[in-house]
Amino acid sequence: RSRVHLSPAAYSACCVESVEAMVGAHGTVAFFSMLAPLFGGAASFDDGGLRLTAFLAAGGATAVGFEAAWQGMREEVAAGGVTGPLGMIARDAGRGGVRRLQHMITVQREETERRRLHHDMLALPVEDRARVAYISADRFSTQLITCVPTPHRRASDAEFREMLCTYLGFPSPCLRGLVGAHIPCGQSAGAGRVCDAYGHHLDCATLPGGTWEDQHDDVAETVMARALGAGIPGRREPRDIFTAVLPVEALQQRDGLSGSGIIPDGVFRGVDFASRPHAQRAPRPAGADVLVDFKMLHLGVARYTSVVAQTQRAAAVASRARAVHTDYQLMARQRDERHHHVGARAVAAGHLAPGPVLALMQSYGTIRGLVFGARCVCRGLA
Repeated sequence: RSRVHLSPAAYSACCVESVEAMVGAHGTVAFFSMLAPLFGGAASFDDGGLRLTAFLAAGGATAVGFEAAWQGMREEVAAGGVTGPLGMIARDAGRGGVRRLQHMITVQREETERRRLHHDMLALPVEDRARVAYISADRFSTQLITCVPTPHRRASDAEFREMLCTYLGFPSPCLRGLVGAHIPCGQSAGAGRVCDAYGHHLDCATLPGGTWEDQHDDVAETVMARALGAGIPGRREPRDIFTAVLPVEALQQRDGLSGSGIIPDGVFRGVDFASRPHAQRAPRPAGADVLVDFKMLHLGVARYTSVVAQTQRAAAVASRARAVHTDYQLMARQRDERHHHVGARAVAAGHLAPGPVLALMQSYGTIRGLVFGARCVCRGLA
């Protein structure tokens, strides 16, 4: 926060608190009882009292400065519709209690600013990059500003510029002069992709070197290491879960089936992740193992350009997190059909009981997805 921006709130709150302490308001010991007449006596601060009326009427630099600061903040929040201490005129400042007055003033001012920014952002065209960046961000997105660099975890000047521009929805600095250039992509149709100013096509391109897999594995290893280091029981890539119902080639992803494999990225034991009241969750015994899977979401994919993602906060990553369990169900049905001859469509339609793979997977309840978006957005588990 800007100290200059905070100064009116700090000054006003300190002034009100100091006055009450000096005159002995609410039966407290007066620090400067000789000043009480200037403020109309301690009784002025009782319930229904005149509070700062006498002080402001007497004038003086302090009174004028206080009234100007208070009135200036009132004008800031006048049209915001946010309730708080600034709903009172200057002479009634602090009526109802001065405890954490500066904090309450700051909350009212910042919420008013947030609503104003939200209104201005939503007024932009839905395809505007700044609007998309604003809508797709969440409280984790600002970590690039607030996190403390370490010798092993720090961004170079060029990397920080890219991170900040991506967060704000600005064009990529490192791609200046490269817009329109050809991007070879192993999964796109035709001759590949064309570089855009924001790097969205580059972000989605499948390039040599396994960059997506490296990113996924680094994130998964980091999160699992932090969780296990915090004392949460679990382990990384529990490959033995499906050994009783799948042959070796299936566990090693050599059975020709699509998907990233049915082996989850991790398992936590005895952890009860709270579910949202409206969320559809498979039943799971208390204290049972929870399977988790990490996903990375890149700019330019359809989830970022959907109508919901353009209107609801962080909807792209939330949508991907909800899809993780469905993806695992599909992979389980495919493997049941391939290795146990249980029709996948019949099971999905409810005409057949689940095969061994799907039944085993369902015993773990909902597969929890933890999805990391392109703007440091994170959703899942809960």
